[in-house]
Amino acid sequence: MESVEAVIGCGVSDHDPDCLCDVVIHNPVPIMNNPVRDMWMGPELCEYRGHGANGWTEQEVLAYLVDIVYLHDMYIAQQKLPKVEPCTPAKGTNVINPWRLIRVQVRQALAESYSSGIRSVLESLRFTAEQFTLAASTGSWHMDMDTLVQFEQAIMDPKRTLGQMSAQFGLSHDSITRFRRYWPNRPTERVMRGSGGHPYQKRMRELVLCGVPSSAIVDVIQAEFNITITKGSVHKLRSRMKDHDTTPH
Repeated sequence: MESVEAVIGCGVSDHDPDCLCDVVIHNPVPIMNNPVRDMWMGPELCEYRGHGANGWTEQEVLAYLVDIVYLHDMYIAQQKLPKVEPCTPAKGTNVINPWRLIRVQVRQALAESYSSGIRSVLESLRFTAEQFTLAASTGSWHMDMDTLVQFEQAIMDPKRTLGQMSAQFGLSHDSITRFRRYWPNRPTERVMRGSGGHPYQKRMRELVLCGVPSSAIVDVIQAEFNITITKGSVHKLRSRMKDHDTTPH
C-alpha cells in the first residue's frame, strides 16, 4: 500500500520543511516584544484575572491567550448589538423611573435586533428576566429567564392561542396581549372578513345570542380560533342581528 506524507512548509519539494516562502505579508507587522504590554487589553486583563502574578508557566500562558481571545470576541459581538437611545424622564417629571428605563431600553433593543432573542438582549443590557418582567407588568408578576424564553417561543408560534398561553403562563389574556407587544417581529394575527359562514363568525352569533359582552366575545374568538376581531365588528353584528330580530329581548 502506498503511503502519502502530508505536505509540510511551503509546498515546494526541494525546500526546507520550515520554509515559508509562500507566505505573503501585505502590510508591515509590528514585532511584539512584550505579549502582555503590547497586546490589546493585555495589561488590563492580567490585572483583572491575575495572569502572570506567580510567573508564566505553559498553562498560565495558554490561559492568558484563551482569555484574551474570548475578551476580543465578546468585544466584537458587543459592537454589533443595537445601540439603545438614552432614556428621558416621563412628561411632568425630571426623574427617570427605574422600571421605565428598563421598559424603554428593552423595547428599543428588541425593535432593532430582529435576529436576537430576549435572552441575548437582556444580557447585553445587563437586566435580569425578573427585572424586565417586573418592569413590564409594573410589579404585578415576573418570570425567570427560562420561562421568559418559553413565552417568547410561544408568541412566535402563530398556532398558539391566547387561551393556551394563559393556561401555560398563568396570565390573563390582556396581560399576554400587552406583554407580547415588546416583540414587534412576532407573527401578526389575521383579521378575518367574510360573508358569515366561517366557524368563528358562527361562534360570534352564538355568543351574541347569549348576551355575552362585546369585549368578552373578542377574547373568546381570539382564544378559540386565534383570530383577532374588534369590538366594533361585534357591535355591527349585534346591530344586524337586532334588525333581523334574532337577539334576545
